[in-house]
Amino acid sequence: EEPDFAFLDLTMPVMDGFDALVQIQKDFSDPIVIILTADIQTGSVAKCMEYGAYTVIKKLPKKDIVFKLLDDIYEEIGVN
Repeated sequence: EEPDFAFLDLTMPVMDGFDALVQIQKDFSDPIVIILTADIQTGSVAKCMEYGAYTVIKKLPKKDIVFKLLDDIYEEIGVN
């Protein structure tokens, strides 16, 4: 089963988020991965987008930003 989308942090204990993003891109067809991180350096954001992230949002996000993002994703993939 493929998820509609996934949230992913860049800092994790075993595999960093960049490696996880690459693996997710290999394992799923057209995945929607939202990077949720405190690391919003220009280089990190660019690398996330280069590796196929849908978007990068800074921790701790406001709920209206997350809800709007989810609405946009569901509209894009055709879920009501």
